Amino acid sequence: MSFLSNKRYLIFTVKNVRLISLQRICKYFIKSIDNPYDYDKSEFKEKFQILEDKLELMDKRRAKYHDILVQKTKSKLTCLKNCICNEKSDLIEAGSLVTGLTTTTNSDVDLVFIVFDDESNIFQEDFINNISFRSKFMKTVSKLITNDQKLWNTKVDKMFIILHAKVPIIKLEFKDGTKFDIQFCNYQTLKNTNLMRYYAASDPRYRKVYIYAKVLASNLNIIGGEKGLLTSYQISILVAHFFQMSLKNQQAVLPVIPQFYSSFVSPHHSLKEVVRNLSRPIDVSKLQLHINQKPLASHLAMQFIDYFANFDFISYAIFINKRYPVHMFQVDPSPKLQIFDSYSNESISNSHRALEAFSTNMKYLQGLMKRGYFIDPFPNLNKEKYKSGIK
Repeated sequence: MSFLSNKRYLIFTVKNVRLISLQRICKYFIKSIDNPYDYDKSEFKEKFQILEDKLELMDKRRAKYHDILVQKTKSKLTCLKNCICNEKSDLIEAGSLVTGLTTTTNSDVDLVFIVFDDESNIFQEDFINNISFRSKFMKTVSKLITNDQKLWNTKVDKMFIILHAKVPIIKLEFKDGTKFDIQFCNYQTLKNTNLMRYYAASDPRYRKVYIYAKVLASNLNIIGGEKGLLTSYQISILVAHFFQMSLKNQQAVLPVIPQFYSSFVSPHHSLKEVVRNLSRPIDVSKLQLHINQKPLASHLAMQFIDYFANFDFISYAIFINKRYPVHMFQVDPSPKLQIFDSYSNESISNSHRALEAFSTNMKYLQGLMKRGYFIDPFPNLNKEKYKSGIK
């Protein structure tokens, strides 16, 4: 190659205990609409104001962290592109570096290696289906990096080649703490990133509730895709769905973004169009007329807990391009979170552990927050965990 030379039967086993127990703790979906945020906000007025101030501070800190991360990685990213790519290829930034949803300056920077023009489909087919080609290609890329003395120090820098993963990755860890994950043939990541850019830019309250949900998930030890738990992307989709959802006596905060910005986030866009859109600034001026400005971020954070504490995960699926959940009953004895973005027919969650952890913790937190826990101590929640009895 020229480029870089019949229906399922329910069997009542032990696993079904999980299904039954989840059905018991999950109320019917309609209740999550009829009874949102049903505890008295005025009882904890001061706590909510403290949380509101902290969320504002966290969003400013997020912006600062993002700027630091961009500057920290800029020179190495340029070197990597010059080292690896030619006129037919490129390394495109993805994830939090692009969306701005950065909660630390030590975040791994996601990069996607892409091939342009007519060779793109050929390369992708060979890379996915030919293990020998994939191995040789990734080893070639790794040698290009390690042979570049301006970029790589063999004594202190580290590289890990993950060849047989669902998404093959070369992980780079530099002495200064900079970390890159180079993905191959994962063009959907670029589409996901472009979509999340629009949510992040749409309203500062989205960013604040995302930060709240992610910090909360981290404190509760329910985040970690490698363990079958929640991922940052799943959290961002859950928050996006909640912001698009109309609750009782409350208009949705956001319109359905994939519909509103359909010309920019369409699943039918070519790779070139996606890359082009990623480089364009986002115009939210027309969006402002369709946003519900009333709810405070602190109140939305609590509503987020209430909404998903009452959500019937067994019977309903979340589609990011639809306002309301879709009835989709699971017969699997190990049910999973049914969350669909705009770019795949498969749920972005495929582990039952994520559903168990998220549903159980949201239900438990709902009761604790009605008693005033987990509101104002954010983001330092360890003492609150101890006082409330969470281990």
